[in-house]
Amino acid sequence: MPSQQTLREMASPVQRIEEPDIREQMKEAGLIWGCDTASDCVALFYGREMLEDISKGRDSEFDPQITIAFELDFRTEELEYLCAAVQKLRGAHCYQSEDD
Repeated sequence: MPSQQTLREMASPVQRIEEPDIREQMKEAGLIWGCDTASDCVALFYGREMLEDISKGRDSEFDPQITIAFELDFRTEELEYLCAAVQKLRGAHCYQSEDD
C-alpha cells in the first residue's frame, strides 16, 4: 500500500474525474484515495473490503497495485463529488468522516 506521501504525490485534482481516461482508471482501481488539501488527512474511498481480504490472507478480485488518488478539500462540495463519482462508477464508496 502506498505511503501518505506517495499518495499525495500521485494525486490528481478531483475535477479530473470528468476526463474519460480518469473514469476508466477509477473503474479498474483496487483502491481509490482522497487527499485533503486543507489537512494531512488521507482517506480511503474505495477498496476497504479488498484491504480486509488481504489482511486476512484471502484473495481479492482487484489488484491493490492499481491505485488512484485525488486531491480535494474535504470541507467543500468536492468531498460529496468524489463520494458520488465513486458510488456511480464502483457501486459503493467506503468513505467515513471522522465524525461518523
